[in-house]
Amino acid sequence: MRVATASLSVRLRAADGSKVRDALLRLGHSGETASGTDYFEPDEVDGVYRKTGFNPGKYVLQLLAPDVAPQSVPLTLLAGERRELDVVAERGVPVVFELRCRLDPPHDNGSIDCQMSLTDPSGNRIVNHRLFGYFDDHAQRKKCVRLGLLTGTYRVNVEEFGGKTKDLEITVPAVAPAAPIVLDLR
Repeated sequence: MRVATASLSVRLRAADGSKVRDALLRLGHSGETASGTDYFEPDEVDGVYRKTGFNPGKYVLQLLAPDVAPQSVPLTLLAGERRELDVVAERGVPVVFELRCRLDPPHDNGSIDCQMSLTDPSGNRIVNHRLFGYFDDHAQRKKCVRLGLLTGTYRVNVEEFGGKTKDLEITVPAVAPAAPIVLDLR
């Protein structure tokens, strides 16, 4: 017997009613320690993020964007359900992380393969982001990650699969830092 799948539509806006640009929405299972790869793309006409074909179950919708605070929305999808969800995002301070990966990984295929997470002072993981794909600067193996964060202190962990791990405590000021925060895995 085949189980009917669910679909999800997400309308995303900032708290001030403005559009959130360059957002990354991903749906993953609630118990995952590595981020999932079910990414949503906005519709070209109405800007709504839609995706179909989800098995019934418990999920977490994660929102990342360059100028809004990360947000995780737990939800349960039922068989055959067509869920519509409104997500209101809080503006954050734009922060750029520059990941510097090894120049000579053992099985170099020219792609980045890292996991980046951020936790708040109480130990809650607010970002769990898998980085896979092309580098921004291929020759130097650099990748920039742009996130909006609320002011405060965070613990950043980045791990290059099959390579090094870097932990760093950062403080996000009220104004965007002029330079990127460098996470060097070399």
